[in-house]
Amino acid sequence: MEITATTKLKKSPPWGMREMGHVVAIIAVSLVFLNLAAIVFDLGEVIKTSSNRSLITLGLFLLQEAIFLIPLYLVLREKLGYFPAKELGLVALPWKKTLLWVFKALGLIVIFNIGLTQLLNWTGELPGFGSQESHVPLFGTNPLDIALAFLVLVVIAPVIEEIIFRGFILQTLNVKTKTWIASLGAALFFGVAHFEFQVLGVLTLIGLILNGLFLRSRSLIPSIIFHMLNNGLALTLEILISTGKIVL
Repeated sequence: MEITATTKLKKSPPWGMREMGHVVAIIAVSLVFLNLAAIVFDLGEVIKTSSNRSLITLGLFLLQEAIFLIPLYLVLREKLGYFPAKELGLVALPWKKTLLWVFKALGLIVIFNIGLTQLLNWTGELPGFGSQESHVPLFGTNPLDIALAFLVLVVIAPVIEEIIFRGFILQTLNVKTKTWIASLGAALFFGVAHFEFQVLGVLTLIGLILNGLFLRSRSLIPSIIFHMLNNGLALTLEILISTGKIVL
């Protein structure tokens, strides 16, 4: 999925860098405060020892997604008077074309994982390419806990994050600068916004693949589906490891 000059958007979105700057600033400040609060109050340990940990975790993840979506909604409503779903990339494609884009992205992620495994075998450790912390201890392993984890991580998060990082930020940058710069900037912000710096490199590369999907297909639907599949597979693996079904 090569990102070339052909991925340059033909039409500028009905918003500009000013609106993007406002949204990004609000998101960045809000996420910093949320993560500082988590550190100060040691929310990770509080959640893990709580009898209602899945509901607390659900609330925190929904708050994070609200931090992404609400500033975008408010800024664009003020600028345009409506929420521009179509302009943000929520455009349906024929299902065969959609599946083709998704399978291409899955092939890239398989190649990336094989290459990363070989590289780590050679180097032993690489900053930004470590192990992602499991989400399972924050939710739990009973059926309701697992259902809530899938709801927020596999359904809600991919939709909102694709609207923000691809439909809004990437589109805005892509009409103002070179495509590779726009893609790298959007992918880096996607990685940093997760505040999981031990896997920043992994998240950035996934962001680049998602960027390529959107820029080539001109629709967020393939990106959303791929994001859902990627999160779903990762969460399923975490659950299997946590419940002892897979031993690494």
